[in-house]
Amino acid sequence: MLVGREEEQARIEGLLARGRAGTSGVLLIRGEPGIGKSALLEHAAAAAADALVMRARGIDSELELAWAGLHELLRPVLATVERLPGPQADALRGALGLAAGPAAERHLVGAATLGVLDTIGAEPGRALLAAEDPAAGGLGVAPFAHVALGGAGAPASSDGVSGPSAAS
Repeated sequence: MLVGREEEQARIEGLLARGRAGTSGVLLIRGEPGIGKSALLEHAAAAAADALVMRARGIDSELELAWAGLHELLRPVLATVERLPGPQADALRGALGLAAGPAAERHLVGAATLGVLDTIGAEPGRALLAAEDPAAGGLGVAPFAHVALGGAGAPASSDGVSGPSAAS
């Protein structure tokens, strides 16, 4: 139980409720270190127990590893890579170190990530993406931007994906 964080908890629970109803969304939790951002993400994960929770924690020591955060985030759904078009699947496998190949082309990796999110978002409320300090660990904001822009040209199947993110 979080004390004094009722407003933030209500926003998280509202985001999750909208996700269950088929509307994607993004919530960015910002603030100084030690104010409870991680505890709010834990609350989000617990409140989304009926969904697939995909998490990534940006770690400073992984800044040199270009796709470390993305690998951690997508780990629970890596099997869906097989459903992607060949060039996207190859780029994502290469970026995540799952197969040998040339250096990952950022746009193909981004397109592949969006394809994975589209695949898992087929059912409303199916997934929660939660990232701590998404700028670290090579995660970036692409998965969250895709969710936030779900109505701007993204396939309708992505609409059940919600994504709180904490950044310091």
